[in-house]
Amino acid sequence: MRSAVVDQRTWFSWRADESPHGRHLRWIGTEKLGIWSFAKSGSPCGILSIDPSDRKRLPILTPSRVFSGRRTLFVCYGEDQNILAKTSDIEWNIVASVDFEGRFVFGLGEHLRAEDFPGTPLEVTVACVTEKDELLFVISGCENLWRMNPISRILQQIPFPSDVVPRITALCSVKDDIIFTVNEAGRLVVSAFNPVEQKVSRLGDISYDELFGDASSRRNPGSLVRLHGTTAGTILAVAESNLWSIEGSH
Repeated sequence: MRSAVVDQRTWFSWRADESPHGRHLRWIGTEKLGIWSFAKSGSPCGILSIDPSDRKRLPILTPSRVFSGRRTLFVCYGEDQNILAKTSDIEWNIVASVDFEGRFVFGLGEHLRAEDFPGTPLEVTVACVTEKDELLFVISGCENLWRMNPISRILQQIPFPSDVVPRITALCSVKDDIIFTVNEAGRLVVSAFNPVEQKVSRLGDISYDELFGDASSRRNPGSLVRLHGTTAGTILAVAESNLWSIEGSH
């Protein structure tokens, strides 16, 4: 048997064959956990949604990434999934918003049909949910940053230095700034981008050995770092058991 345990309480237990390949665990709402992974032969698809009193499988197949907003979930699908998908499949959207029951709300697919869509989008490489409950993301095959507001049905490009976009490893937003990280010679560099002023400000850097203790065994340590903004404007870089605090731009 497997169990979901929160604050020393067992929310639910299930047989291993009910969800044999679950690898990812994430909060997907208030008192709601999501467990998922890429399905293998014979494995049911979708996210297993668990709360203290119920569990159900959301009908959204097997996303590569899941982000929880206050009103919707954002789900992303990899290149192998969207290339093989039909236009009626949710994977064809590459990134989509669904409600907490798994029902489709809005997706990139509505814009992919436009002949003038800039670039050839393949998959989301980095993303975060902003304070405005929007998804901010980088998509391979396209320039600039993108933001999606599913409630207002808005998909918008955010002009961004083209030489930086492919190197971004983490994102978050703090007030009016977009905070991002890149790798530079064994160091994690954190910078702020102001979309109005079109200005990039370097906030700080730290070696991966300092951040992880020893990064030599990690193929791409930058991809293991997560950024979180605080209401005070401080940025937290989280790497496994370590935490690095950076003051935001003023």
